[in-house]
Amino acid sequence: MPISRFTICAACWLVSISFLTVQSAQTPPLLSQEQLDQVTAKFNSGDPQQIAEAEQLIKPTIKAGKFPRELPKIWLPTLIKQKRYDDVLNITFDCITRKPDAATNYLRLRAEAQLAAGKPDQALATAKSYFNMCEMSRTPDALNLLELCLTRTLPDDSEIVQKFRAEQAAASQINSPSPANADGAISPTTSPSLTSPMLKAIHIDQTPYQG
Repeated sequence: MPISRFTICAACWLVSISFLTVQSAQTPPLLSQEQLDQVTAKFNSGDPQQIAEAEQLIKPTIKAGKFPRELPKIWLPTLIKQKRYDDVLNITFDCITRKPDAATNYLRLRAEAQLAAGKPDQALATAKSYFNMCEMSRTPDALNLLELCLTRTLPDDSEIVQKFRAEQAAASQINSPSPANADGAISPTTSPSLTSPMLKAIHIDQTPYQG
């Protein structure tokens, strides 16, 4: 018995609906405002058990690449203040690996946690990643973070910040718009990260973020 075009279309429709249903069931819903408030209260409590419960509540959404705005603005800074640095490092790691294009905020917070945990070398590498990835409006903040990490990494060099700023000033001169050539085209510029010896010397280990 020949299969009609209608039968084929109906079968395809049923398969599509089944796929979307399964996909929807596998994707965790966004947290409600009530749940967000509960998570905030649990983090603010300072109680290890409640903090662990809060982390379990937000884990599915983070794994799905859905980051509540409270995460970088409230929850992670609260954990840093409570000196729960390992928690911050674990959460930011998940955020960076799940959604690299949204990693900027989490690199910044990760560097803060590493500094506070007494890991200036790691913080310096993370700060460089933040500098490389952040938008232009956040470049001054990224440079300030790099300076702080350099002073913690090289505490015996009292002139490290001045040296770094001098390199950045020189790099800015190289990166300033070049005069147009005979054809009216602007000569290409060089990234500061490629012209600053200190930045070039900071090694970023990508291994932890590779799947």
